[in-house]
Amino acid sequence: MSDKNNNFFTQWMQAQKDMMEFWQKNIMPAGSAMGVPGMEWMQNWWNNMATAYMPNGGQFPFFKAPQDFGQPLKNSMNWSYQLYDLWQKLYMEKLEPGQEAWKDLLEQYQNKSMTFVQNNMMDFLPKEMQETITHAQSLFDASTKALSDFFGPWVDAFVPMGKGIMQGSMKDPEAFLKAFNVWKTTYRETFGKLLNMPMMGISQETQEMQLQYLDRMITFITYYVELMVQISDVAKESMTQVFEETAESIKTGKGPKTYEEFYDFWKNTLSSVFDNLFYSDEFSKLLAETVNAGMDMKILRNKNVEAYLKEWPIPVKSDMDSLYKKVHDLQKDVRDLQKMLADSEKTAAKDDSK
Repeated sequence: MSDKNNNFFTQWMQAQKDMMEFWQKNIMPAGSAMGVPGMEWMQNWWNNMATAYMPNGGQFPFFKAPQDFGQPLKNSMNWSYQLYDLWQKLYMEKLEPGQEAWKDLLEQYQNKSMTFVQNNMMDFLPKEMQETITHAQSLFDASTKALSDFFGPWVDAFVPMGKGIMQGSMKDPEAFLKAFNVWKTTYRETFGKLLNMPMMGISQETQEMQLQYLDRMITFITYYVELMVQISDVAKESMTQVFEETAESIKTGKGPKTYEEFYDFWKNTLSSVFDNLFYSDEFSKLLAETVNAGMDMKILRNKNVEAYLKEWPIPVKSDMDSLYKKVHDLQKDVRDLQKMLADSEKTAAKDDSK
């Protein structure tokens, strides 16, 4: 008896083996007998669920396919590891402000701070908004490569724009923002007027919509870039504040002693700096302008797509909206007629009873 009790692990392994053999001998053949070999029924069920529900899950940021949760978790884990590495370098190596290693480390984490914000913000946005922002970012990247093409007709703006772009690309995001504002103002006074001027000819309406959409898209990109520059500037400011206050706390011996305390300190500093930005009137105004510009761009984009699809034998959104309205009006008319008929029948019944 004691020998059996001492072989618990062997008995447990044997029980697992017996269970799997029972499954193979009884359950799987039963499935095959019903025309569903092996575990194919489970795979079919999963495929049906994926086809019916998962495509719609992208519309809601918190209802995604299981595999979509992996990347955000990986991003958060990577940032946690990097923050832990920062804590070790600041506290274990006792770096001080002014040292080259301290400056290099600050610049490194300033550059990473915006990546952290983007990776964690995007997952909480609806799928359409994620695509819009991604496309806007790619369009902006392409437009920055083509800035030299815009410098030709803008001789007066060349010097301040070039100076601001150089300063912004080196160390000062606000200088880049000022340069971009010069570009935006110059665009409105030149190409903006050109894109919004009346067209002529058979395709007048189509040309006007296409040019207006291009103008709204550029307007949205300018607001989006300004928004991202402000967030990037605040992210770098918060990281600089963490570095400076950490160095001061190390000198006085009052700093956090563990990584958890350092993480809480970094989190509170980041939250405080971003709260000051998000609750400011300037940021609220800029955010509203960005959203309005995005909606204007989307409306004109839909109109351009519909104009293109009208040549094809398929219904477009405006056709379906008109159909839905017609059906709704007809249903309302039918209900009114049914009510009138019921009232007439009641009146006729009363007259007959008299």
